[in-house]
Amino acid sequence: EFCDRILPFLVTQIYAGAGAVLFPSGQFLAGSRPISMELSTGGSTTDHRAIHSTAREEHHMGPSNSCYRYHQILGDGHRSHFNLSLQFGAMALALKAVIFDEQLVDEISQLKEFPPPRNDWVGILQKLNVLAGPGQPLAIDPLIGKTQRVYLEAARRVVATLDHVASWIPRLLDDWQQTLDALEQMNLGWLSSRLDSFIKYKFFSDFLAQAGTSWQDLPGKLELFNRLALLDHSYHEFCNSDSVFRRLEEAGVLAHRVDEVPDPGSEP
Repeated sequence: EFCDRILPFLVTQIYAGAGAVLFPSGQFLAGSRPISMELSTGGSTTDHRAIHSTAREEHHMGPSNSCYRYHQILGDGHRSHFNLSLQFGAMALALKAVIFDEQLVDEISQLKEFPPPRNDWVGILQKLNVLAGPGQPLAIDPLIGKTQRVYLEAARRVVATLDHVASWIPRLLDDWQQTLDALEQMNLGWLSSRLDSFIKYKFFSDFLAQAGTSWQDLPGKLELFNRLALLDHSYHEFCNSDSVFRRLEEAGVLAHRVDEVPDPGSEP
């Protein structure tokens, strides 16, 4: 039951990705990890990867074994603080909603876009993960926003029942809603200053333009793919003060920092 309730959230959580260019097609993807998914549930960490991964059922609570890690195998590595906070904060609240909000169970069953037997989750994930074909504009499937809002509203209902609300939760709920608004409106200015995948897309687009080429020319040009791969690698270099991400931040084009990092000891 838990698997059935969390899978619609996972396959539509495109902000968990950090952006990727698929070789040799030139497609721009929300994230790289969905490419490697083979199963809906179960799986391992290095092969037969599953969307709802049960490969690491382990606890990190000292001598206690009552609380277990949820292995979010779909999440890429992020540089944007906003993106990282959104990914894990929304995941934490979605898990609470799946467990405690009975209305969510009914609403998930009414999502006609995920008809029974709902056995092609990998196919759905990989379809939603494609943000643009070569030379095509960015496009977000409406199913993403529709489904994510179901979980967002369920999270709000759960939070409304709490006697104590951790200080990061209201900000996270607002960030989640603003992200869905921006995705639905295709507000590239807002997205490309906060979410890694859109930051990369704008940067790569500018790089291709300066090189006198475009996304449409990318398929079949190995040299261009190699140059984008090196830029992608630089983007994720945490210890490099001259990385692509650091240079973008110093240029003042990013608005990724959050006022408060969630306390790992706090509970929704």
